[in-house]
This record gives sequence, structure tokens and C-alpha cells, in this order.
Amino acid sequence: MITEEEFLARRGDRALRLGYGGACPAEGVGLVVRAAALRSPAAFPAVVAAANLLARWVPRLSVALPDGPDGTIEPLVTAIEEAVRTANPFLDLRWRSPDDAQPSLAIGPGPASRHEIAAWADGWVAVSTNGPSSPCRSEPITSVLLFAITLGVGRVFRQAWRLSCDGPAEVRWNTWHHTLNRDESSYETHGPPSEPPSLGRVLQVGAGAVGSNIIYFLCLMGASADVVLVDHDVVKVENLDRSLLFGLLDAVPEEAPKVEAAVRATECYADLEIQPIQAKWADYAQRSYRVGDFDLALALANEDHVWPAMSRAVLPLTLQATTDESWGVALGAHTPGTGYCLQCRFPLDVPVLPTVCAQGATEIESTPGTKTTVHASLPFQSAAAAGLLAVEIDKLSLGPVEGAPNYVEGRTGVTEQVLSLRRPPTKTCPACRDFPEDFWATKYSFSRFADHR
Repeated sequence: MITEEEFLARRGDRALRLGYGGACPAEGVGLVVRAAALRSPAAFPAVVAAANLLARWVPRLSVALPDGPDGTIEPLVTAIEEAVRTANPFLDLRWRSPDDAQPSLAIGPGPASRHEIAAWADGWVAVSTNGPSSPCRSEPITSVLLFAITLGVGRVFRQAWRLSCDGPAEVRWNTWHHTLNRDESSYETHGPPSEPPSLGRVLQVGAGAVGSNIIYFLCLMGASADVVLVDHDVVKVENLDRSLLFGLLDAVPEEAPKVEAAVRATECYADLEIQPIQAKWADYAQRSYRVGDFDLALALANEDHVWPAMSRAVLPLTLQATTDESWGVALGAHTPGTGYCLQCRFPLDVPVLPTVCAQGATEIESTPGTKTTVHASLPFQSAAAAGLLAVEIDKLSLGPVEGAPNYVEGRTGVTEQVLSLRRPPTKTCPACRDFPEDFWATKYSFSRFADHR
């Protein structure tokens, strides 16, 4: 096996040491579950995801659960323990209230105390606050609450590392319109999904940080799908700080293929069937891909110009999510002919740049009185991108929305920002310019999400 020292050294180079070799200033963080939260069915998966995500980078985790009716807390304790063991079998897990000065994530509606970040969801609005909180008037939607958890963990991360925490005390991300602190309430006109997502046959390319996290979230959401999962890589200890699906046994003593590890991790979720394909997209497309075989495509790989290459395959409705090097997450919904496609966004004639994911410029005190800016890896950021994608997947069951944004870009650092646009096809894009409309009608008119173009 592997020792704790070896595990931390390999998992925690840039991702957990902020690029300058120091340990996390906070000895540990806390997770507090409020009694009001447990009245919602969405709370159970959100609490488990929060424990998993925190355990990926903290040295010690203190968990405080409220008293509840007999039989309600014990399953949650078991699920948290299993998630934490998967994330870090060496983690110091303590079942007690966090210390007063310990950075903590509180799950449930209401304001936050001085060292807390509260996370909750108000219908389609993801809420995180480190102060007073506006009242929540609607039941949380599971995918939106999972997204809110990732935003909350990001703010706890900034507190734990003693980074700047300026900015609004409360952030309300309207995931329907993708705006911040908007006056209208999305849940007044858009109700929750009546049942978990049913996605039909899905092509997913990429099982890395974002790709593995969306599989994890789909499991927590109770989604049903037959997923053809394409990825050529293996699980490494270095991946474990940012992938909620994989554990140490996937990387040690042998590095398992990511697609095979995903199958093992989802065995207990009967509604999610994964067909593993260990290959690069180009090899799979040449050997096995057939137009019209899928209802939905998830483009979550980011190497070898795979995104524009996928657009040439005439895919169905395609969702793509990623992170960047500026505390950013981005989401695109791509359809050739009626909306901008993957090749519109990633033209083939643009040189391929080195991929830098889930990072952010961070100012730290490298020596007393001396501040240095480093590009720190952010262990929660890929989960935030997957959470954003999970919300869009939940919306699919509610039917197409006129004028809905098909491009979203958000910043989750000190200055929270969201940009959402409705992008038309690019006139110079060969995939859209030469798109055969009758071909789409022949191959995809009966697919599950054909009307979402």
C-alpha cells in the first residue's frame, strides 16, 4: 500500500500547497448540518457531497449533525464515513462541533456566524453567505443544492487559507437565468423537476475531474441513463484532490483505467449503466461511433483538440463544461445550425494552447510581510463546473426554454461574476455553415432532446 506521507506528498503538490510548499494554515475545517436542512430530501446527498469535497483537501474535518428522529441520522453518518474514507483514508474525522474560530460550512437556510459559510438552495437559486441571509421561500432542488455546496466549499477554502474574503456577504446565483442577486424569483415561474433526470443513451467523452464529478452528481440525483464513457487515462493519486468519484484503491497499488473505476464506483446505482471505453475520442470515433446512436453528448475531455473534433461527428444536443486558470467555470450547450457548436467555440484554425484547469491567481504571504502571487490549484473548482452541468441536465426534463442562455461563464473568486449569453451559430464555422438540416431531421428527430435545439 501507500503511507500517509506518500499519499499527501503525491496528492498535495500544487493543489493543496498553493504552489509555495506550505501546509494549510487552518488545522482543520468544520461541517455543520442544521436541523432545518434535514427536512428536505435534497439535504442528504448534499451533506455527503460536502463531506467528500472537504475531505479532498483538509487535514482534519469536524462534523456536527443535529438530533433527529430515530433512523434518520445513522444512514447519514454511514454515508459520510464512506465518502470520507474514499476521499482520504488518512483523514482525521471528528464527530463534534467545530471550534469557534474554525472555518466551517453550514448546510441549511439562515445566516452564518463569523467563521461560517452557509450554503443552501432556494428553488433554482444557489445561495452561499458568510453573514445575514435573505429568507428562502422554496424547497431546494438537488442539483442546485449540490452546486451551492461547491460554491460554499470554495469560500471555506479561502477562509482556511486566509485568502482575501472581500466581496458580497451573500451570493445568490440564479441558475435558471444565470445571474447574481437578481430580483425576480425563478421558482415562481419554473417549478422543480417532477422526477430525477432520465437521459436515455448518453455519450460522455472524458472521465477526468469534471467528467468523474458529473457521474458522481448524477448518482446522487438518482438519474437514469445508459452512458457510453470514453476516456484513455488512468486514475493517479494526484487526481484524488479534485475527483469525488475516485478513491485511493483506484490508484494504488495499480492505476486503474478511469472508465473501469467509474463502473466500480457506480455499481450500487442501478439506474445508471456505464459502458466503459478506454480510448481517445479519435480512436473511438473511427472504430465505433455512429451518428444517431445517442440522445445527449457530454464533451468533458480537453486535450488533442477533441472539442472541435467532436463537432464534426454531427452530435446530438451537446453539453460541455470546464474550468480555467482564473477561478472560472464555463458551460456551453451546443447544437449545429441553430446554436453555436463546439467548433464555433473552439475553431480548428486556432493553435492548441496548454490546458490549465481549476486554478486561480492567489496572493499569499510567502514570508512575514512579503506577499507573492501564485497560481494555485483549486480542489473544489472542477466540482463547481460539474455542479453547473448537473443543473442544466436537471432542466432538460422541463422541456426547451425559449431564449435560454447557451453559454455561461462564472468567476468564483473574491469577485463573484456571472456572464450568460444566447450565442447564434458562427457564420464562418464550417460545421454550422455546411450543416445538413435534413440530415439532423433524419437522424435525431426522435431523440429524447431533439426539441432543445
